[in-house]
Amino acid sequence: MQRAPIQVRLLPLARASAAQIEELRHLRNRPEIRAQLFHSHDIGAAEHAKWADSMRDNPRARIYLTLVGDAVAGSAGITGIDAPNGHAEWGFYVAPEFQRRGVARAMLAQLIDSFFADAHMQKLHAGVLEGNDASILLHRRFGFADEGMRPRYKRDGDGRYRACLLFGLTRETWAARRAEISGGERK
Repeated sequence: MQRAPIQVRLLPLARASAAQIEELRHLRNRPEIRAQLFHSHDIGAAEHAKWADSMRDNPRARIYLTLVGDAVAGSAGITGIDAPNGHAEWGFYVAPEFQRRGVARAMLAQLIDSFFADAHMQKLHAGVLEGNDASILLHRRFGFADEGMRPRYKRDGDGRYRACLLFGLTRETWAARRAEISGGERK
């Protein structure tokens, strides 16, 4: 028997409460999340507050908390928005207890839909650390093309380096793939 699609809501960082932003910091600092991030140090309260303040009204970024009910289940964001050239980068993470339940699929479909709703936006870029197989698979399912690799990109705590795999999604590819993606409501 199939489960009903999970209801996911993207809450703009600017509308999040201080408690939700602090909950996001605790989630981001969990070792299993940090292991897949490019900047994987433990974030203190002051550093996190400074980051949140810098993102609230940043015209080159759209940062969201991902909510399932009232729980902060993750974060997704678009950064480095280059409006004249129509492209940006994105990143996301999902709490382990919400993984493999359709949360990532739903939040990312909503985020991509909102990105390409702007007629000037033509391409979304992503970088994924080698070994993050779930994220690599998700990008490929969403239609992101493999665009290369940056070897020896991130040094882990044990001294070993991991590559950064590069992906890109065009407006046209998303339009063709969107109907195949389930788990996120189109707005």
